[in-house]
Amino acid sequence: RQITTIDVPPLEDGELVIASDVPMPDKFPTDPDLGFSVEALSFSRSVQIYQWREHQETSTNGDTRYSYSKDWADSPISSSFFHDPRFSNSGSLPFRDRTFRPESYTFGDLKLDKAFASSFPSSKKLAVTREMHDQMPSYFQHRFSIVGGDLFPNRDPRIGDIRVRFSYVPPRQSTVVGAYRDGSIVPATTEAGTIAILREGNLSLEELVAAEKSSNRTTGIILTVIAGIFAVGGVVTAALALRGGAARWATA
Repeated sequence: RQITTIDVPPLEDGELVIASDVPMPDKFPTDPDLGFSVEALSFSRSVQIYQWREHQETSTNGDTRYSYSKDWADSPISSSFFHDPRFSNSGSLPFRDRTFRPESYTFGDLKLDKAFASSFPSSKKLAVTREMHDQMPSYFQHRFSIVGGDLFPNRDPRIGDIRVRFSYVPPRQSTVVGAYRDGSIVPATTEAGTIAILREGNLSLEELVAAEKSSNRTTGIILTVIAGIFAVGGVVTAALALRGGAARWATA
C-alpha cells in the first residue's frame, strides 16, 4: 500500500508499504571525544599522525641507500629500526578512526528499521565549522585549527602532530519499500527473499522497478508484479509480506 508518513493511515502488521520522506536520526550522533554533534544520519572521523617514513633503494651493484620523508600516517610508525638514528618518531593518537550512528531512525511519524541504513546515500566530506570547533574541549581547541574544513595543527606540522578529517551521510528525501510492523517500517520477509528497499528521491513504484531490476533481479521481479497490480487499479496489501505470498503472486 502506498502510504503517507504523516498522519499514517490504519495499517495491519505485515502489510507491504511504499512511502517517501526524509529519514532522520532519533538524536543527532555525537563525537564523545571532540564533543560536537552533526546533523546527519551518521558521520565518521579519520585520524592521522605526522611521521617520518624510511625508504629503501638498492642499486644494481647491491648498495642500499636509505632516505626519509615526512608524511601523514594512519598510525604511529616505530623509528626504532630506522637505519639513521637522526630520524626519530614521537607522538600517539588521542583517539582512533570511528563512525558515529544514532540508536534509531524516524521516517515521518514512523520508525525506520536499522536494516535500511546500509542503503543510505554515500557519505560526503564534512567541513568542520567554527561552531563545532568551539564545542570541543579546550585542550583540543588549542591544539587544532580549521584548515580546509579539517582539524589541523595550529602551526606548521611537526613530528607527532595530528590531523582529523570527517565525512557524513546527510538526511535526504528517500523512498522506502518494506513491511509495516508496530509503528515501524521493517524488512519484509518472503519466500522470494527479503525486501528492504531504500532509494534516494521521491520515486514512483515504476521508477523503483527500473532501479531494482538492474541491481537485484528477484526484488525487481516482485516489484514488477506489484506495479502491474497498481496499473490495473488493484491495492497491494499484506499478501507479499506474509511467507509464501511472493510465491503465490509469482505463480499468478
